[in-house]
Amino acid sequence: MSKSFFITSVDCPAGKREAVLAALKFSAKKSCKAAYFKPIVQNADEPGFKAAIAAAGLGGDVSSYYGLTLSEAFELLNQGRDGALMDAVLPKFSLLAAQYDAVVIEGLDIEGPAAGALAALDAALAANLGSPVILLSGGEIEASALAVRSYQSRQADVFALAMVSANPGRVATDKELPPLAGVKVWGLASPADVAAHLETACGPVCGYTPKAMTPKRFEFELIEKAKADKQHIVLPEGNDERILRAADDILKKDFAEITILGDPDAINKQAKTLGLTALSAKARLIDHKTSPMLPELTGAFYELRKAKGITEEKAAAQMLDRNFFATMLVKLKKADGMVSGADGTTADTIRPALSIIKTKPGCSI
Repeated sequence: MSKSFFITSVDCPAGKREAVLAALKFSAKKSCKAAYFKPIVQNADEPGFKAAIAAAGLGGDVSSYYGLTLSEAFELLNQGRDGALMDAVLPKFSLLAAQYDAVVIEGLDIEGPAAGALAALDAALAANLGSPVILLSGGEIEASALAVRSYQSRQADVFALAMVSANPGRVATDKELPPLAGVKVWGLASPADVAAHLETACGPVCGYTPKAMTPKRFEFELIEKAKADKQHIVLPEGNDERILRAADDILKKDFAEITILGDPDAINKQAKTLGLTALSAKARLIDHKTSPMLPELTGAFYELRKAKGITEEKAAAQMLDRNFFATMLVKLKKADGMVSGADGTTADTIRPALSIIKTKPGCSI
C-alpha cells in the first residue's frame, strides 16, 4: 500500500515544483510527517531541490532525499544498466517511506532534446516506486490524454490528471477530453491548487494499492525480506562463472552469507579477472576435497547411511562429491541452505537431499 504520491509534469517543470511545494505545505498543515524525495536531480546543489527539502523541514545529508544525479542516471542507461539505476533509487525511497507518514516524490524535469527519454524514465520510476502519479499539465487536452496513456503503458498508476486552465471548473466536464478510465481529472487555476484537491483525495492517494507489481520492485521487496532474516547459503559450483557473478551480486546487496565450494586460489583468480570485489572480500571459500571438516562430515554421513549398507570407505568417497559435501553442511546446520544445479544434472542435485535431508514426516515427495 502506497504512502506516497508522485507529482510530475510533461510540459511545465516550474509548475511541477510549485505543486510539490504546495503538497508539502498541505502535509505540514495536516500534521502529517512528510518527506520529500526526488529520484533524479540535475545536481545536489540545485536551488529548487534544496528549497523543497527546507519546505519539508528536513535535515541531515541532502543525499538522503535523492537517488542519483542526472549524469549518473544517463551513464547507467548508456551502459544498458537500467536495473542498477533502480537499485540506487529504491533503497533510498524505501528508507524514507519507513520513517515518514508520507513521501512527496517529485518527478523528472522533462524538457530539452532528451524529453522523450526522460518521460519514459519518469514513468518507469513511478511504476517501480509503486506510487500513484499526479500528472500536471498546462497543455492541450489531447496531448495531456496521450501523456496519461504513455505513463500507463509503462505500468505507472496515474491517479489524477491535474490540468492548469483559465477555466478550471470546466476541465473535468470538458467534452473534448478523451475518456481516461480510472483517472481523476482536476482543473487547477494554478499548480499550487493541487493542495486543495489533496484535501479530498489524500485518503485514496495515501492508502493506494498499486495496480501492477514491476519485476524490479518485486525483486527489491524479496531482497528486503531476505535482509530481515539473513541466511547462510552454500554454493557447490565454484567453477561456474554465473555462480560467481550471482554470489558477488548477493554479497554487494548484503542479503545472504555465502560459502562457495571449489579451489580457493582458482576462484579468487577468476573473481579478480571478472572484477568481483564483493566476492573476494566477503565470500567463504572451501576446497571440499581437502577441508578439515571432511572427517566430521564423513562420520555423520556414515551414521546416517550405515543402515542402508554404506561402508566408511564409501562414505568418505561420497563426501568428495561437492553436492553431498554441501548438503551435509546444511544437515549439520553449518549452512541454512544450498543452491545447486547450474552445471550438473537434476539427479546430482536432488539425490543428496533425498538421502541426507529427506522429506518431512508424512510427506512422500
